[in-house]
Amino acid sequence: MLTWDQVAAFQEMAPLTVEQFPDGAACTVVVGDTIKWKYASPQMDLPAIQPGSKASPLGGALQAMKKQSKVVINVPAEVYGRRMTITSVPIVKDGVIEGALSIGRLRLNSLTSAFSEFAPRVTRFLPEGGFIYLTDLEKFLYKQGSEKYDMDINVGDILNEQAIARKAMSQKKAMSQELDESVYGVPVLVSVDPVFDEENPDIVIGSFGLCMPKANSVKARNIAEALNRSLGEIATVLQELAASASSINTTERELHADVEEVHRLTEKINEVMTFIRDIADQTKMLGLNAAIEAARAGEAGRGFGVVAEEIRKLSDQSRETVVAIRDLTTSIQDKVAGTQQKSAATLKASEEQAAGTEEITASVQELTSIADELNTMAKNM
Repeated sequence: MLTWDQVAAFQEMAPLTVEQFPDGAACTVVVGDTIKWKYASPQMDLPAIQPGSKASPLGGALQAMKKQSKVVINVPAEVYGRRMTITSVPIVKDGVIEGALSIGRLRLNSLTSAFSEFAPRVTRFLPEGGFIYLTDLEKFLYKQGSEKYDMDINVGDILNEQAIARKAMSQKKAMSQELDESVYGVPVLVSVDPVFDEENPDIVIGSFGLCMPKANSVKARNIAEALNRSLGEIATVLQELAASASSINTTERELHADVEEVHRLTEKINEVMTFIRDIADQTKMLGLNAAIEAARAGEAGRGFGVVAEEIRKLSDQSRETVVAIRDLTTSIQDKVAGTQQKSAATLKASEEQAAGTEEITASVQELTSIADELNTMAKNM
């Protein structure tokens, strides 16, 4: 038991006493059933415990007064938002119990105890840095930023009602959420796990969170998406080019076939011209024979001789016409031969173009697949 003089001495030493607890502590003096005095570190300054308010039956002070002895109780997280161990000692005057002095401190689990050891090391290993924190059911209890990234959050800050940490604790499962730069200045990925009471695994006592900046992965994702869009546009153009190349190739084949047909027709014309020339030669020979016969007939064959002369003239004109036509068909054949060579070269080029377009299309499709994989990797970073 304590005397009031001892309590007064303790009150003077309270700031130094509280500092001895690395995770903070809260001290109270209860008289009767009312809290008369309080001193607490920032992380243990509970709004529910204030001078002038009634002492909680679960707090330990009233139990120590009733039992007239020191009482140590473990308070579950649902009472004050965090697990606490409260030690209460009765205050006596003239043999009468008048009050109790209580010291409350956090009851830590293994994760909380080890936070200061592992948190700085974890943040150093993150490529873009990171921010790690522990909360109870209401407030931030511990935090650890990195050189590359830190957050404007302080120990004791109240969790936002929409915070993912509250959702993870209420649903008792790990949760992740991507936030754009409008929230914390840069794109981040927040992952939170609920922390369970080691003595009662069904009870959530807080949360453990990791906030990682995702600027590089977002940049990579944007590049991948832009690349994917560009490749899609190129693929569309190539498909149109491939269709055009196929159409040109078909037209070239038809044109090449037409040119070859013209070449065959000119050969047939030459055959006809040869036949006409032969007829002209025979006609001339017949005209000559008719003229000889007319001369033998004398005066009676003079008219027939005139006809024979005209026949010879027509034969000569036919021969001259055949020569002119042959010259024309020869020129046509020469032009057709040149066109055949050009048509064959164009046909080959169009076939090569069509094949090249198909190869480029296949390459673009492969690049599109790579861009999709890059986009997936960026999302998982």
